[in-house]
Amino acid sequence: MNTTNQRALIIVGAGASVEYGIPITSEFTNDITDQINNNNYYKGQDITEVYNYVKDTLVSYYNNEGDAHFERIYHALHELYAHHYFDGAVAKFSPVMAPFFKTQHKFSQTQILGAAKAIIEIIYTQVSSVCDANTNDL
Repeated sequence: MNTTNQRALIIVGAGASVEYGIPITSEFTNDITDQINNNNYYKGQDITEVYNYVKDTLVSYYNNEGDAHFERIYHALHELYAHHYFDGAVAKFSPVMAPFFKTQHKFSQTQILGAAKAIIEIIYTQVSSVCDANTNDL
């Protein structure tokens, strides 16, 4: 197996990575939000709209912008994607929790998944650049 071009991305919480130059959660959330809101591809695919819908809903729910950070936004996107009900699906392929949730959004599964992937891509890019810049420190 060729491992020359492979990388591993490890995200640790509670500020453990701050000393290395990786932003704290609130800064990461601001960076992700800025990048998603200023990316024409994301705008064209309605990924920006999905992301902001989820973020704004969480801000309203928690009544605090700081509690609507990227980890919760990603988790909400993941759950929205996982609890989608497909008409005509047999019980084996239907999420058991679907009947307990009322769909309150207009977004497709592709848009929801796109927003979640956008968060991961931005994190990967940002953390990789920090790691590349700190290669001499290892």
